[in-house]
Amino acid sequence: MAVQSADAPTSEPPCAALIRVAVLITCFNRKQVTLRCLDALFAQSLTNCSLQVFVVDDASSDGTLDAIAERFPDVQLFSGTGDLFWNHGMHLAFSKALPHDFDYYFWLNDDTILFESALQDMLQSAQRMKRNGIEPIIAGNTMNPDTGKLSYGGIMKGTRFLHGAFRLADYNPHHEEPCDTMNGNCTLIPRAVVRKLGNLDMRFHHNFGDFDYGLRAKASGFAIYMTAGFVGACSDNSFDGTWRDENASLAVRWAHLNSPKGCPWPEWPIFAKRHLGPFWFLYAVSPFARVIWGSLLAAKLR
Repeated sequence: MAVQSADAPTSEPPCAALIRVAVLITCFNRKQVTLRCLDALFAQSLTNCSLQVFVVDDASSDGTLDAIAERFPDVQLFSGTGDLFWNHGMHLAFSKALPHDFDYYFWLNDDTILFESALQDMLQSAQRMKRNGIEPIIAGNTMNPDTGKLSYGGIMKGTRFLHGAFRLADYNPHHEEPCDTMNGNCTLIPRAVVRKLGNLDMRFHHNFGDFDYGLRAKASGFAIYMTAGFVGACSDNSFDGTWRDENASLAVRWAHLNSPKGCPWPEWPIFAKRHLGPFWFLYAVSPFARVIWGSLLAAKLR
């Protein structure tokens, strides 16, 4: 696997067969998790592919930045302000990669451990579809290492009357399946999509940026496919202590709902208005109504 600096001069143009991939990662205060992710990334079995890795460390206090610099000196490192969260951190990494016009941009969560042939398999899928006239985003399916079940990957929109009921798509272990959008944990995006859409939308702080990007890509005529089987391991997040936790108090649920990792106003209404049809305003208020009503009902039943 070749690893090149995005800023390093070259004496001759690259071979036409060489695929240039920008890997985009943002991280915060989980040094060992981030290092394991990078270990797996640099252990990928790749052919005719050049990687350049862009990592945003959001002012970690646990030595993440220095540890990455020491173990992976070819990684392009950038510092955040400590309040970027996922979408703003990935936006910063994306902005550093965009001027170099890579063939593909690979979003990778730092808690995702890629299997050895993951990226090669995703690139081969994308290249094969491109030869058949399809320019797809490839959403990598990941498994929960504790349960062996699907944790992140392709996403399907709800039914005609429940547009906001997003769910994980059913994957096929033998071939790729189309989907409506995707989690951003492990996602391969071709140059054509990026030239059309540009960067992630900065109006989203943590959530919604990946779903929004995929839905905008579909609306622009691009396809999204989920991988055949799993390409890596990533534990899914628990609802405990979040706004979805029905056992938590109203105060706790309300605080989390309005945090960057919840459905804060006006971010969720922006997403709803853009993607959830003529009755978007009902979806916009639904999380707030759900928390209030659910908490009051739970208190009454206690």
